[in-house]
Amino acid sequence: MRKSWVSKTNDYADLFKFLRPGNADIDFPQPVIEQLSRWSILNDVPFQYYVPREDMLPRETVRFFHVDHNWLLSLLDGACSIGRTTHIDYTHDMEIIGQVYLEALAQNVNVRRKLQRKPELVSSAGDAFPVCTGFLLRSELVRGWRGLEFKAYDSCTDTTPAHELRAIRIETLSESVLLVIYRGLIKRVEIAQPPEGLHYGFAAGYTKSLRYLSSGEIIYKETQGVKEAVTVPITVKSHRVIDWRQSAHSIAGALSQAAPEEPTPKEDAALIALQMIQNAYTGVIKHSGQDNP
Repeated sequence: MRKSWVSKTNDYADLFKFLRPGNADIDFPQPVIEQLSRWSILNDVPFQYYVPREDMLPRETVRFFHVDHNWLLSLLDGACSIGRTTHIDYTHDMEIIGQVYLEALAQNVNVRRKLQRKPELVSSAGDAFPVCTGFLLRSELVRGWRGLEFKAYDSCTDTTPAHELRAIRIETLSESVLLVIYRGLIKRVEIAQPPEGLHYGFAAGYTKSLRYLSSGEIIYKETQGVKEAVTVPITVKSHRVIDWRQSAHSIAGALSQAAPEEPTPKEDAALIALQMIQNAYTGVIKHSGQDNP
């Protein structure tokens, strides 16, 4: 029997010198890079991998998490291990696959931008391991308010400037579960209704924040260093029917006291139309600890 042309004690590393960085430019197929990028933001990953048990994500809850890059590398390596059957296959991958993983992780910021038809961001392998955090939201909000807007910031205090984090994935996994992933460490999340139109409304307890007649901005007062909106009660008849005449009278009187520099308000439909405007609601979730991880 003839001897093998490659020694059994050879680790085959010398066979792939041309693949090493600096020796040649490896033109790895871009569709493969793009698919790995999608997997690096947990696309196609079964939901049971996110939430092994249902009681870990009860109804009407939000759960925050950190993305483990070691877990992502294991995920990508598992996907790329198809066809890797011999030691020489493994040696080949050791020379090239690491750089492929870095490129895929760096480009995952563009997965969502492509879907939105936005210009792609320039990324390099040096951007492969940024801190990534996110949250899972299980709520009727997901089902009932499809146009909700989500923004995350890296600070939750007034003393530290806050920078908006870049979302790399916002997707509904079911009718009531939403997955959101950002680049950066989440310290504050704002969930806002879409400002698609104007409507009337008031706060719980039938109170309304007053607005300046000249600018339409909310009137605030400061009490012991705390800034609060000036409110006025709304008169309600039986069966949840508002007494507009009495409410207009109350609003006009409170407005004259809160903003005496403003023109004297008239108790008419224009006053009601301005004062009863309700902005889209915004819910804020803040990090409960210090402003450091």
